[in-house]
Amino acid sequence: MIPPALREMRFAAYWCAIVISLSGHVMGMVVRGWLVNELTHSSVWLGGVYAMVGLPGLVLGPFAGALVDRVDRGKVLLVTQALHGLNALLLAIAILTGVISPPLLLLFALMAGSIGSFDWTVRLAIVPKLVRPESLDSAVALSSGAWILAGVLGPALAGVLLPRIGAAGCFFVTSVAFVPSVLTAFRRTAIPPEPSKPGDSWLQSTVEGYRYILGRRLLRTLLLLEGIPVVFGLPFTTLFPILAEGAGAGSKEETLGLLHGALGVGAILGATLSSISLRTARRGRALLVSAGAFGAGLMTFAVSKPFLVVLALLVAIGVMESIFSTLNATLVQRITDEAYRGRVMSVYNLPWGITPVGGLSLGLVAKAFDPGVAIALHGSLIALLVVGIAAASPELRRTT
Repeated sequence: MIPPALREMRFAAYWCAIVISLSGHVMGMVVRGWLVNELTHSSVWLGGVYAMVGLPGLVLGPFAGALVDRVDRGKVLLVTQALHGLNALLLAIAILTGVISPPLLLLFALMAGSIGSFDWTVRLAIVPKLVRPESLDSAVALSSGAWILAGVLGPALAGVLLPRIGAAGCFFVTSVAFVPSVLTAFRRTAIPPEPSKPGDSWLQSTVEGYRYILGRRLLRTLLLLEGIPVVFGLPFTTLFPILAEGAGAGSKEETLGLLHGALGVGAILGATLSSISLRTARRGRALLVSAGAFGAGLMTFAVSKPFLVVLALLVAIGVMESIFSTLNATLVQRITDEAYRGRVMSVYNLPWGITPVGGLSLGLVAKAFDPGVAIALHGSLIALLVVGIAAASPELRRTT
């Protein structure tokens, strides 16, 4: 009953630590959105802070991939975890001392995004180094599951702690949550990089990574498909603080926790279902169906009013997003050569840097019309783009 990857002690220690750190990180994201809304009551500011988290990845992401392929990945992980914890600690102090402001929140978000450009890449690239080849599918699914579990625990913690210890206390907890990852990375054995070409500069290594990707059609398609739900779909959670006003029967903070928690519960169910999908003969087809269903789910969510129906739809959306992300990550990892893994994973993460486009679009449309209109438009765009990729990619439809 124990997943194969968790039977390997190096991965098991790593996985437990990242579940804790990611839960604290997600809690911080929820509290940051709540804090922005409390200070500004503006969907544009919410989208702007969200943008500051993603934008650094566009500039730093490709170089992060080259770095991860050239140095010890464990050392990169150690540094990123320590910096994430320090960023959360400084934000807690700023709130506690009363100097926090919307522009300062933008700065802290920019710092978090810059650190994340390296952190997200190394988290993905390090996984195959921690397990045997036959346990890779299990490790990738569990790594996706760590985000999923954090998606439940983080909002739940925010809903419990925010009314009791305030935003500053929550960010203190977030900073402490990174300690296990720091200790795990510090105590781990060395993870040396694959040999690179003699004389290759950092820029040459980055360019070579793009050549590798462009020369593989299936890999290009998977990386393109990854960006569609990430850019146009996932930013819809930035509107949760607005949607939480007047919804549900409890306080705004409790309602916000329920919205995020329902999405996380669905993600856990999706992770369970994806473990079945991973054994089927048509992973590519399941990938496309789950991505299209995610868009359709957003469209339905946008026009729903009863709170219980809203929560049920968020569970369904979480299921589809989880199945999609797990299958896509598994396929990308399986077809990528180890020497290029860091650079491929940095491109895999690039859509998170483009999410400001989706976040700002949602914020502007929500301000001009209504949050439901913004979410419905994005959901329909996702569904149309996925149908187009499915029609143009028979190789992906046949992928097992």
